[in-house]
Amino acid sequence: NTAGGLFAEVEGDREDLESFIQHVQSESPKQSHIQNVQYTFLDPCGYTSFEIRESAKTDEKLTPILPDLATLR
Repeated sequence: NTAGGLFAEVEGDREDLESFIQHVQSESPKQSHIQNVQYTFLDPCGYTSFEIRESAKTDEKLTPILPDLATLR
């Protein structure tokens, strides 16, 4: 996560990756608001695990609510 939004690196077969991109856009949580999705297909890095990293600290904030903050209704 950054102040500009969420950044994700995902590995898999191209068909699975295309399905993932569609799923992110069509089945996102009610509280989310996706303004833009950008993706690039690269050669695999060989990741073997899943991790969520701490949000990057930057001065420029482009999102109204940072994606890793909980909100109450």
